[in-house]
Amino acid sequence: MLNKRTIFKATGEEVAFEPLKLRQSLLRAGASPGEAEAIAQTIIDSWQAGLTTKQVYREAHRLLQALAEGFQVEKGAVHPGKCVEHEVDIFARNKSKIIFGECKFRNSQQLVNDARR
Repeated sequence: MLNKRTIFKATGEEVAFEPLKLRQSLLRAGASPGEAEAIAQTIIDSWQAGLTTKQVYREAHRLLQALAEGFQVEKGAVHPGKCVEHEVDIFARNKSKIIFGECKFRNSQQLVNDARR
């Protein structure tokens, strides 16, 4: 499958997103190869049209910081709720904190994101 993801550079230029550059940046920042791959895949899995390099690198380094603080990070985790199961895009926990994140993109304001059907 061809890489159809594009990213906007600080100059405003739209270019093809290159996951290898993100992985290399994470390795230079101290991530292990496995951590760099997992973070890059999380970014790819939650991709939204119109992202800037600044947004991507900020999120990637936030995830790296979470790993450095002893968090175990899951992507696409499903957790039981009171009435329904909840799928979250990112779920991280350490001994004292739980952090979860949901990534949504809608190109129409009429669409609603909720658990009701």
